[in-house]
Amino acid sequence: MRGGDETLLRGLLTGLAEVCDPDSTSFPLLVRRGADPPAGVARHPAFPRYALPERSRAMRYVYDVPRLLATEIGQVDLLYTQTHAPLVGSVPNVLQLTDLSFHHCPELYPPLTRLRLNALVPLHARRARAVLAISEFTRQDIISTYCIPPERVFLVPCAIEPPPNPPSASVDTRAVAEWLSQFGVRQPYFLFVGNLHPRKNLKRLVEAFELARGRTEALSRHQLVLVGTEHRFYPRVGLASSAGIVSVGRVSDVDRDRFMRHADALAYPSLFEGFGLPPIEAMSVGTPVLAANTAALPEILGDAALLVDPLDVEAIAHGLVQLATDANLVTKLRERGRVRAASYATRRSGERALEAFEWAASGPRKPSTSSMPDSGLAAGSHSRSIPGSSATRFTRRQTVPSQFLMVTTTTGLLAPLSRTLRANPRTSILDHHRRDRA
Repeated sequence: MRGGDETLLRGLLTGLAEVCDPDSTSFPLLVRRGADPPAGVARHPAFPRYALPERSRAMRYVYDVPRLLATEIGQVDLLYTQTHAPLVGSVPNVLQLTDLSFHHCPELYPPLTRLRLNALVPLHARRARAVLAISEFTRQDIISTYCIPPERVFLVPCAIEPPPNPPSASVDTRAVAEWLSQFGVRQPYFLFVGNLHPRKNLKRLVEAFELARGRTEALSRHQLVLVGTEHRFYPRVGLASSAGIVSVGRVSDVDRDRFMRHADALAYPSLFEGFGLPPIEAMSVGTPVLAANTAALPEILGDAALLVDPLDVEAIAHGLVQLATDANLVTKLRERGRVRAASYATRRSGERALEAFEWAASGPRKPSTSSMPDSGLAAGSHSRSIPGSSATRFTRRQTVPSQFLMVTTTTGLLAPLSRTLRANPRTSILDHHRRDRA
């Protein structure tokens, strides 16, 4: 089952494949054994692949990347990384940050992890040529928390690939029941998908489900199904405290999709999210969503989800009851959800990422101003609101030759990528880094 970081990267690579010109652009991919790139990337002529040895992250930075640059790739002028970056080197960096939960909720992280993140991430962010944020909430948080000039922080939203099988009105209920029984699950059920990290707020979700189930006859047969792996630093949080709760662990991407399609609703009362991919993925297959009204979730989900206070067990329970009993609400959320999910297209992420890379590769320069208002859902050129000023738009420098290379350590995926804009290309390397967090 893909995690959020891998989904983010797949969406970004798919978007880049959609917008690049294979005659003038190349994205060499450094891939791990068993990597499974998106179909549009695997078959794309602009994405040649190179083998990446199985090593620690430190060894990749210290040995593998320099070796590949010296022997196969060549000189680089831009490095893309997620969360972390090399502490030494002259190559400008574009840093991807998904959220700063480790800063705002340090108690939810093991001591060594929060020490590492709070010591290194601010340093990486301030040294980076540009920083990519996946929501306007995260963008503003990065600017204010780390005192980074707004023009250096770009909004590049996550994107999801279209569902492999669009939702169908006809469902073979017997086949679905037989499939669910393999996991000890039966309909109806509420679903949670994600890493079992403390900030996902599963303890309150379990309490709310038991409360709602005990109070409301309509929920007496419901189950709460938990799909995802335990975080290695944390014990289980009483997830099987009643017969109505089923924890199925990690499943395949196909099974994950089926669980979403057949759920009454996705419950996602996370305490802190920089984006929130599972709710958008659930919306894309027509499943209603209950989510927290905190951090980036209201921005990302808008009025297409039922938002509740994640600290209020009663509010979560009431939301579950609504989704089980209010047919009009469910119909409205299904319709709005599909529209909302469709707005997070891979092409838009690819366009915005390329503009950020080109801006960073071209070197610091003053932006041109525009009166166009910014929207987190707008497609096309990159623009964003800056406190105290009009919206800012950066124009591309089409005369700057560049090549960008992306290296991933995300399990099961691939990753590097590079871009040639004109003849006599220079190079730029991007390294997608897996984080020790949800």
